[in-house]
Amino acid sequence: MMRIPMTSGVRKLAAGLLSLVLVLVVLLSAYCIAVESDHDCEGEECAVCECIRQCKSALHPICNGAVMLLAAIIPAICLLLRARIEVCGILRDTPISRKVRLND
Repeated sequence: MMRIPMTSGVRKLAAGLLSLVLVLVVLLSAYCIAVESDHDCEGEECAVCECIRQCKSALHPICNGAVMLLAAIIPAICLLLRARIEVCGILRDTPISRKVRLND
């Protein structure tokens, strides 16, 4: 089996296409759910209800992953912001700002 080497350009293109497909799946699934949410249901074997169920099942793992990602990232961002505020406070405190007279 021959293996084709992937350059960084090909990887970036593949990642871009994959992210585009993911965004389209999310947007089109949400659009389908929003448009068909108040349809006249035909009973137990309604094709529209099945379509809505499939759209929800497509969105479910994506939404759970986003929630877990935010739950992991938000505390880290808050910690970094607090550290930045502390560092800026330390850096602003200089002998000149404290009006210390430096005599030799």
